[in-house]
Amino acid sequence: MRGLAWFRGEFVDLLGDARRAGIRAGILSNELELFHSPDWLKTVPALEQIDVIVDATHTKVLKPDPRAYQLGLEALGAKPEETLFVDDQIRNVRGAEAVGIPSVHFDVRRPAENMREIRRRLALPVRA
Repeated sequence: MRGLAWFRGEFVDLLGDARRAGIRAGILSNELELFHSPDWLKTVPALEQIDVIVDATHTKVLKPDPRAYQLGLEALGAKPEETLFVDDQIRNVRGAEAVGIPSVHFDVRRPAENMREIRRRLALPVRA
């Protein structure tokens, strides 16, 4: 499946563990559909584990605009303090933190360390 490679295996495992723990997952994206296409999104099985996708392709509100995070929170039905925002762009992490959302900067050079931190913050078991 073409789109599966877009998600790290550890991330797919994390999504499954989060779902089993009753944690909802969302994607807040700056133009996901515009960049990849609606048809491509249908080829990504991991997206079936995502509860909501808030995409600036449709909202026209890009991160780090505070309104983008508010749209994400509303879609998830969550409060900032109940949410963990993860992004590989530090400006987006700072934007989330500015509106009170705890965040993790996902440094793509240290994926295993980042996954452990995300699991710790979500109180999920750390996988080897």
